[in-house]
This record gives sequence, C-alpha cells and structure tokens, in this order.
Amino acid sequence: MPADDRPSADAILRAVVAAGRPWFPSAHVKLTGAPRTALDDALAELRNAGLVRVAAWEKGAGQGYVATPDGERVAARAVVPTPAGFEPVSPTLAGLLDFRPPLVTPVLIGLNVLWYAVGVAVALKWKQSPAGALGAPWVSVLERVGAVSAQDLLNGQWWRLGTSMFVHAGFWHIALNMILLGTTGPAAELFWGRWRAVLLYVLAGVAASTAAMAARPLEGPGDVPVIVAGASGAIWGLMGAVLAWYVHFRDDLPADLAADMGRRLLFAFLLNAGVCLLPQVSWEGHAAGGLVGFVGAGLLNAIRFNPRPWKLLASGLLVLTPALCVAGLLTAMWYGDEWAPLRYKPKPVDPAAVAEPLRPEAARAARWATQRVWLVSEPHRDRHRAAARAEIDALARRVGASVGMMSTGDDSTPHARAAAMTRMRELDHLRALVDGPDMPTVEEWQAWGALKREADRFWPSPGQ
Repeated sequence: MPADDRPSADAILRAVVAAGRPWFPSAHVKLTGAPRTALDDALAELRNAGLVRVAAWEKGAGQGYVATPDGERVAARAVVPTPAGFEPVSPTLAGLLDFRPPLVTPVLIGLNVLWYAVGVAVALKWKQSPAGALGAPWVSVLERVGAVSAQDLLNGQWWRLGTSMFVHAGFWHIALNMILLGTTGPAAELFWGRWRAVLLYVLAGVAASTAAMAARPLEGPGDVPVIVAGASGAIWGLMGAVLAWYVHFRDDLPADLAADMGRRLLFAFLLNAGVCLLPQVSWEGHAAGGLVGFVGAGLLNAIRFNPRPWKLLASGLLVLTPALCVAGLLTAMWYGDEWAPLRYKPKPVDPAAVAEPLRPEAARAARWATQRVWLVSEPHRDRHRAAARAEIDALARRVGASVGMMSTGDDSTPHARAAAMTRMRELDHLRALVDGPDMPTVEEWQAWGALKREADRFWPSPGQ
C-alpha cells in the first residue's frame, strides 16, 4: 500500500469512535488490507495524545481500543479553530489544545494591576507626589510592597524572589508588561492549558529574580543596591513555553501555519531582546525566565507522553527547579565577584553614634532656626534663611551618615531606618518653610507639627 494511502491517526480515531464498542485493529486489517504497522503507529500517536485507551483483550480478536472522552470530543468537533486562509489543524493535534477562553491571563493581569495600585496608595500615604507615585515610586515604596534587593536577601527575606514579579516601578513599566502578557498569555493557555501556564509563569518568575540578583546585586561607581521588580521574566517564561510547543509540534502543523507562527515568534523574540538592551533592564533575568519556560515546557511534555520512569524524572526536575535556582543564587552570593563587596562583615559601630542624629534634641537647632526666619523683620530675613538652611543641611548629613552605619543584619535596623526616613521628611518640610516667599500658613505649620511628632515618637528607643 502506498504511504499516502495508509490510514491516518484522524481516520483511526473516527473509526474507534464510530464502533461504539471496543475496536480491534485485527478486524480493521482484514476489512481494509491496511498494514498492521501503520495502525500501530497511528494508535501510538492517539494514545500519547490521550484520545484512545486500551480496552479488553479478546481471544481471536486481539487487543481492543476505545476512545477517551477527549477523543470523542475531538472526533465530534466539526471544525477545529484555524486562522483564516490556512489549512485546518489535524484533530489529533487539536486534542492537545485547550480551546476554553483564557482565564489565567486576565487573572494575572488583574493581580499585577491591583498590586500596582497598592504600591501607588503606599507612596501617596508616605507623602510622595501623585506624579511620582504613578510614574516612579520611591525605592522604599517598592521594597515595602515586595521588590527584592541584595540587602533583603541578606536579611533572610527570600520570599521576595516570588513577590517581586508582581511589583512594578511605574506606569509605563506595568503597561508594557501587561500588554506583553495579554498577547503571550492566551497562546500559552491554548498550547499548555491553564494550570501548566500558571506553573510555568511562576517558575520562570522565580528563576528571573534569582538570576537578576545573582548577576547584578550592585551597580554604578557607588555600588548602589539593585532593586529587582517586574513580571517580564515570568512573561519571558511563557514565551519560552510557546517556543517549546512550536519546536515540538511544528511538523504536525500545516506548512503555511507553521511558517507564519515561526515568523511571529521570531519577531516577538527579537523585539523583546531589543528591550533587554535598555538601561535598568535585567537581560540576565529575562534570559533565565525564557530558558526555564522552554525547559519546563519540555519537562511537561515528558510527563504527558513518556513512560512512567521518565514521567517521574521529569516531575522531580520540575519540582526541584526553584531549589536549583536558589542554589545558583547562593553560589553567587558565596563565591561570585559581584557579591564580594556584600560579603564583608560590617565594622562594629557605637549604637549611640547611630542614634544621636535621631534624637529630638538633635533637631532643635534646625527647628528653631526655621521659626526664627519668620520672627525677624524683612531686612534681616535673608541672613536667617541662610543660617536655617545650614542647620537643616548639617542635620540631614548626620542622619544620612547614621543610616550608613546601620548594620544590615541587625534586627533593630528596620525601626532605625524608619526613624531616619521620618526625620528626613521633616527636614524636607522645614526647607520648604524656609524657602517660601511668604509667611507659612497655619495649615503648613500644622503639617510640620504632625511630621515633628511622627519623627519624635521613635524616641527614646529608635533601636527597639
């Protein structure tokens, strides 16, 4: 029988469903004269796709097969959704797809937008301007809502490797990421199903955070700690999963559809690779997320189609993926050159030296100098303005030096940092009062009073 006349998997599936009872290859061979090897190949394909299963063995007839519920649904589907202008996708391949409306993608977009709104609310509560809260939240705000830095990891806050994928540093950051998620997510759900898409998203997000932290914990000449935030690494994982599906099933697609999908994937990866070259973008995190998405998708395929020993091995590797990522990060923290400045233990410091600029008494000179500006007559006001600015700037430098002396491993550090931040906010308000052209209003004095009380409430024990 010519190769083109051999029964296809689709034809065998329809025959199994039409039988309405166990279907026997031996009977089909006698009826049609089809070679048995062709039937075995088609049946193996259908079994791997979960469309048929083994039924009872009967003497004289041999092994029987029946259709699974998925197989019956695929065989009954009159038209398999296919882009206009292309040949239809085979029902066998269509049986592996999830044609339900996307659910994971809108849920993930909703969670990201909701958490961005929480970050904006926190920034506004901390007196950041609305424009700054929306466009460029303070670093302290990003850390407050779950971003990750080297200092956080040294403090044992490893959970931030997972939460950082839901934190975004401004409107354009989240807007671009959600557009990319909205275009990539539905394809990942179609090819892999909902729960697999969620799994790949989370694994890739964790891998991206660990890789970004391992490769670049500090940047700039002053070794400024890098803050890692954003969903782009997780989205790259979904892109890698879509690419893995294409590589695995490309030969099963119509030629024109396979070529079109390949062009679209190439364009998407080139576009996003260009984004990786922008400043403050972690190409290491994107690459790690894409790689884990690609490899993780391959492991999911092994779980679906391979014999039991291989299924167990693939499942184990999939479960161990986060642990392997963290192990790589720990290796970089212990031995990597980028982490060398962070491995030195801080020199012992005098707690009194840290606390001194945070005392209420330390702010008295700056406070009194500010009030004196508006108690003197106009001709003497400029001289007193200069003196007030000098007092304010001197105290601000002392508070900054105090922050620099705080130990990253000390349990009292978060409380002391909060005291220092509040004191700096009071000093910023005093500057505004000094530099104003007119006498401050009652409301402005009251606002300063509220900041003064908030700063003083950390004393007498800012280290507690």
